[in-house]
Amino acid sequence: MYCLEAFELFHRYSNHDVVLDGINMRVPEGSIYGFLGPNGAGKTTTLRLLLGLLRCQQGSISIFGRGFERHRIEILEHVGSMIESPSSYDHLDATENLAILQRVYRCPKQRIAEVLAQVGLAATQRKKVRQFSLGMKQRLGIAMALLHRPKLLILDEPTNGLDANGMVEIRQLLVRLSREDGITILLSSHLLAEIEKLVTHVGVIGRGRMVYEGTLADLRQQQQPSMSLSVRTSNDRRALEVLSGLGVLATTVADGLALPMMPDGHVANLNRHLLQAGIDVYAIGTRGYDLESIYLDMVGSAA
Repeated sequence: MYCLEAFELFHRYSNHDVVLDGINMRVPEGSIYGFLGPNGAGKTTTLRLLLGLLRCQQGSISIFGRGFERHRIEILEHVGSMIESPSSYDHLDATENLAILQRVYRCPKQRIAEVLAQVGLAATQRKKVRQFSLGMKQRLGIAMALLHRPKLLILDEPTNGLDANGMVEIRQLLVRLSREDGITILLSSHLLAEIEKLVTHVGVIGRGRMVYEGTLADLRQQQQPSMSLSVRTSNDRRALEVLSGLGVLATTVADGLALPMMPDGHVANLNRHLLQAGIDVYAIGTRGYDLESIYLDMVGSAA
């Protein structure tokens, strides 16, 4: 079952530039869906359409199985979001900012302390938001999105401005929200290595078009034919001769040698022959398997 579905979304700004050209998106219920694309690809525009912040010029949106155009208010009561920079009052502290939303959402007051603890801002006490770092403001934005216990969380670049530890903490928080609370999460990002550790499903957008949508595992499986082995040795020229004698077609690349994929036993045999030939083998690995390589290839083909 899908929590969110979008069909043939098209959007053109007043300068006549087409930003979205037939976007289709299906976000499974309970998933963590990573929406990936370079700057200007149409990620934020898509999220704004899904939240009703932009008028839908063409296409349709369904959330929780109901048409967004007819049931917008009821749907948004169960959606939390943070688009671009978090909206907060700089002259107020985190608790005061959340208290304003608490009255709007009519949720229990104890939720304020709960969400501040969830995002790691419980110790900010009376510190004004104007004194917050960018990372702290991102955390506050996520706390504001969680306040009313949404079923769907839509986040635009949620780890923006966070250091390495902060990224890990937010990643753990989102995974916990998905697994323990059953919240469906749709997040956009250009931090590919971070997304790879977090998402269950991926949508890749390039130049206003969706170039891939599916599970992370399926994406990797589709790309396996383009994978190759990477070998670094003390003498790549001599290694090429040894491999050629064994009937293995190898090529020289920037960081060593590239070989066709083969079973583990064959790899071990090649390694033995290289060592017997007096060639030190520094590393053997795979090329083109990580999400970043796949993503760059897809976005490049959409250009």
